[in-house]
Amino acid sequence: MYKRIEPSDARNEALSFLEKLSNELVGAVSNPDRLEAHLQNYWKAISLLDWDVSWVASEMRGYKEEKEAPTHRFVPSTERWESGSYSIQDEKLINYCLTYSVPELLGYRRKMVTVRTSERKTYGSTAWPIEYGRVVIIPASSIERCLQAISVELYDRVLKAIREIKFGEAIESAFRAYQASIDPALAQLGIDDYLKTSYEDLSKRSESSWQNSTMACRNLIHELSNKLWQSNDESYPYLPGEGGKPPLKVTKEKYVARLRAYLHQNGLGRDDMLMKMLDPLYSMASKGKESKITYEDAQSVLIHTHIFLGEMVRFTGMKPLTQIHAVQSP
Repeated sequence: MYKRIEPSDARNEALSFLEKLSNELVGAVSNPDRLEAHLQNYWKAISLLDWDVSWVASEMRGYKEEKEAPTHRFVPSTERWESGSYSIQDEKLINYCLTYSVPELLGYRRKMVTVRTSERKTYGSTAWPIEYGRVVIIPASSIERCLQAISVELYDRVLKAIREIKFGEAIESAFRAYQASIDPALAQLGIDDYLKTSYEDLSKRSESSWQNSTMACRNLIHELSNKLWQSNDESYPYLPGEGGKPPLKVTKEKYVARLRAYLHQNGLGRDDMLMKMLDPLYSMASKGKESKITYEDAQSVLIHTHIFLGEMVRFTGMKPLTQIHAVQSP
């Protein structure tokens, strides 16, 4: 989601900005007179943290193309075709995209804005054609509604940022504790490169890199299964298989099944968290093989893989299993 927050001085300064801003926005959402100043303060705060400023920059500077604009920029307007003193043609209601900067929108506030575009259309007979130009009329109420929507979005982002700063450090601390146990365990198995690769690819700004990040997690699960399940048995008699009855097939290509059997051999039952994490985690990590991957998808896979590995170390020590021993069936 966000880059790591350091140093603490920058974090504290940003938090101070944001908390003050949240208090100001409580009464300003419905009256965005100071929206420009509020956006500037938000921009300054997240810049201190080295967070992504693309949204606030676009709102302040305006959008170059309609396809870049968020939905709150599309407002009820009237479209018609005009030609000098001739009658108006084809008047209708449309949703028009306000690509203007916030300072421009504030300047248009409480005014009806008329936009005369370069688009032309011909009406009349072949013998007497008349050229009309496209005109869009934006009522003051639509501009006001857009400004209020930007204020609401800003308020939501400010609250999320405050939560991230306050609780992000605690989450990072927990992840560092996981990392301290995961790294040596994976290194001992000789498969520590996969997690590093996933982190590196996640930080890159391309869909292909995010796809590689999820595939690295998937490949890590494969290698973890190969390293931890060293038994030559091809079935596991203490857990149900595909038909709902034992045995569970644990052949080489059954990566998830072998990990499930490994966990069961280490005392975990079918209802334990790690058991329940396996299938959804593997499905998430495998998504990158066939589907498009967003940054949020790749991030979620890496976070869940991290948690899974940390809990694996905690409950099993990640010691390879060479021989099945008798345990109670579920």
